[in-house]
Parts: sequence; structure tokens; C-alpha cells
Amino acid sequence: MTIANRPITPQANDRIVPLASARSWFILALLCVAQFINVFLFQSVTLVLPAIQNGLHFSSENLQWVTNAYTLAFGGGLLVAGRLADLFGRRRLFLLGLLLCVPGLLASGFATSSLLLIVGRIIQGISCAIVIPAALALLIDTFPQDAQRHRALGIWSAAGPIGGMAGTILGTLLADSFGWPWIFFLNVPFAVVMLLIALKALPDVRERPSSSARVDILGALLSTGGIVLLIAALTQMAHPDGRWLSSPALLAGCSLVVLLLFCFLERRLAHPLVPLRFLLRPQIAGASLVTLMYSAATNTPLFFFTLYMQQVRGSSSFLTGLSFLPTNLALLCGSFLCARIIRWLGAKKVTAISLLMVAAGALLFTRMSVSGNDILWLLPGLVLLGAGLGMAQVAVMAIGTSQLPVSERGLASSLVSMASQIGTALGLALLVLLANLRSSVLTGHPQPSSVELVAGFQWAFSGAIAFAVLSILLSIFMLKRDYTS
Repeated sequence: MTIANRPITPQANDRIVPLASARSWFILALLCVAQFINVFLFQSVTLVLPAIQNGLHFSSENLQWVTNAYTLAFGGGLLVAGRLADLFGRRRLFLLGLLLCVPGLLASGFATSSLLLIVGRIIQGISCAIVIPAALALLIDTFPQDAQRHRALGIWSAAGPIGGMAGTILGTLLADSFGWPWIFFLNVPFAVVMLLIALKALPDVRERPSSSARVDILGALLSTGGIVLLIAALTQMAHPDGRWLSSPALLAGCSLVVLLLFCFLERRLAHPLVPLRFLLRPQIAGASLVTLMYSAATNTPLFFFTLYMQQVRGSSSFLTGLSFLPTNLALLCGSFLCARIIRWLGAKKVTAISLLMVAAGALLFTRMSVSGNDILWLLPGLVLLGAGLGMAQVAVMAIGTSQLPVSERGLASSLVSMASQIGTALGLALLVLLANLRSSVLTGHPQPSSVELVAGFQWAFSGAIAFAVLSILLSIFMLKRDYTS
């Protein structure tokens, strides 16, 4: 029986035979391409939103759903997808995610209405929710030794900023030359080729089917619904549409009720979707909370920097994308070097150092000005933010997934990934409110001047510093164990 078809029995859960070195790195390359496509699509679609609005006649209120539909589907599906990967095999879920990616891309590319594009984005979000935790669990299975796994996590994380750079340059050039649908069409052959390669190359590491391999349907619906409502509430805080059915308070209240019902149900099931004892482990809870806070501190400042470049400096979307190259390059270097630094200092210390870099980057952003004489502060801030994020992603994921049995790796990966999505939504909601509050204090009309906008951005960057400091404190007190080699 080949490695690709041999299941791991419950007695052998904690012992995975390492694959041949060449095959291991080939599998890692495949997983990196999946990460590349995910970030490429997100970055390029964000930068060409004005072109999409003109092409499909989106209203200003509905344009946000091009991004929100993807985010809600991605964040809401992570928990269920991670558990299904543990129960039925990472290979099967990874293949299913790639298979769903193709119709999502085609629906978006051929969209002739705003509704069809949003449906395509939802399918893409579900596809990524399935692929990402399965890919992370496959990576951990493929590289069982800590040192190799940290290096592999660094390379996999580095695929993200490479995809971001490609989305910034190639995506915008494609949209300008051939139209925004080609952003989606370009990725269709990649997805198909990856699917064919994955059918032959990926091992199927999972437990032998047993009575525990039951799908908690009601728990899946409740957890997905609660997370979607929570992210929707946070999104509406940042971009309210004025309708009472989508008010943040109502959505947050419904999310709380649904998640409480989920916890009540999970405590009484013999085979729950998410064992509550799993959520209470310091290793998992600490990594998830730290991820939530640093995501609020890192992803949101880039949003305000985009507004600064386009609304204050008058830059095009292409030039705005180019301005993020220092961040992406620093993120790339941080991800690559993190495994080596972890061997020297340990993952817990690396986490604290990386988050200090994030806080320092946000602090430099508070020196932003209207005059344009702030490059000496903004460029180092972009570099520190990117390098800190790259290192934090690898170090926290290493802590959150280290020394876990096979049956829990997909769930752990999905929890940390879900925390990142919720943290991004939380940071965007609160810091946009903070920026708007500052601008409204300075001006009495709905169109603030450049001076008033920059003052609001400075307050938002100060809020990002607070998130970063909180993430440092959480990493010190909740990440109990230091993983080194």
C-alpha cells in the first residue's frame, strides 16, 4: 500500500512517517501555489474595485460586498472545514476546495451583474475556507520535525506576500489592459493544474473511519452562522448601510445568541464538532487570541495607508500598490528568516519581538502628514509592519499547531486562521470608527479636508498601537511554552 493511500490508525495518531525529502518539498510547493492564488485574488480585486463598480454598475453602498461576501464565506467556513479535514482527510478537503475554486472564478469572470459576481465571490470564499486549514494541516503532516516544520511554515507564509506583489503589479496591469475579469480567468488554469497534480501527489493522512467520524450538522450550522453574523456586525460597524436589519447591534446580538446555543449543544454531544475542552487549552486559546489582536493591528493600518495615498496624495491604484512593495518584501524576508530565528530564541520570544516591530511601525505611521515630507517615517513603518507580520504569522502558528495529534491539526489551523479573519474585521470596525470620530470633531460637514483626514488616520494608527501592545501582553502571559527547534 502506498503512502498516499495508507490511513493512520488511532494507535499511530502521534507518529507520522516523514515523506521522502524531494516529495515533501514538492508538496510544499503545491501548498504555496494555493496560498499564492488566495492572496493574489484578494489583493488584486481590492485594487480594481473602482473598475468593477463601473463595469457592473455597483452602487457605493453595495460595492463593499465584493469583498465582504468573500470575507464572510471564508471566515464562516473555516471552523467547519478544519474539523471535516480532521475527520475525512486533508487530501479530500484540499481537492474539494480546489474543485470549488474553478466555478467560483468562472462565475466571477463571466459575471454580467453584481449579483452573479457576489455569488462567485462567495464560492471563492468557501473554497479558500476549505483549502487553507487543509493545506496547513497537510504541511504539518508532511514536516513532522519542528525545525523542518518551522522552515516550511516560513516558506508557506512567504507565498502570501509574493501573491500580494503579483496582485499589485500583474493584477492591476491585467485589469488596465484587458479588463478586470481577467484577474479571475488567469487563475483558472492554475487551479485546474493544481487539482490534477494534487490527485497524484498528496498523501491522505487521517484516522481510520469510526463512530467518531460523524458530522455534527446542527453544530456546523450554528458555528458558521454565529461567526458569519459576528463578522457581518463588525463589517457593518465600519461601513453601515443604514438599514435596521443589518444594524451592528442586532447582528452582534444574534451572533451572541447563536454562539451560546452552539456552546450549549457542544457540551451535550458525544461527538461534537468542536470539543469545548479543545478551545480552553492554553496553547490553542493563546495562539488564537494573539492572532486576533495582531491581525487587528497589522491589516487595518494598510487600509488607512491606501486611503492616505489615494485621497490625500492623489495617487492611482497602481502607484498605491507599488507603495506596498516595501511591506511585501519585508513580510517575505520575515517569513523566510523566522524559522532560523526561532531556533535561536524560541517561538514565544520571536512572537514578542515581531509584535514590538508591529507596534513600532504603527507608531511611525502616526507621523503621517499632509505636506508629503513624511517619507522618512512612512517607509521604515511599512518595513517594520511587514517584517513583524511575517515573523508573527510563522511563530504563532508554530506554537498553535505544535505537538498536536493528527486528529486535531486541521481544527487548530482553522481556529487560528479564523481568529485572523475576525481580528481584521474587529480592527477595521473599531479603527474606522476612531478615525471618523476624530474627523467629525474637526469638521462639521461630511467631506473632511486632507488635514482632517490625516488627523483621523493618526488616531487610527494610535489604536493599532494599542492592539499591538495588547497582543504582546497576551503572548507573554498566555503562550506558556516556548518551542525552539
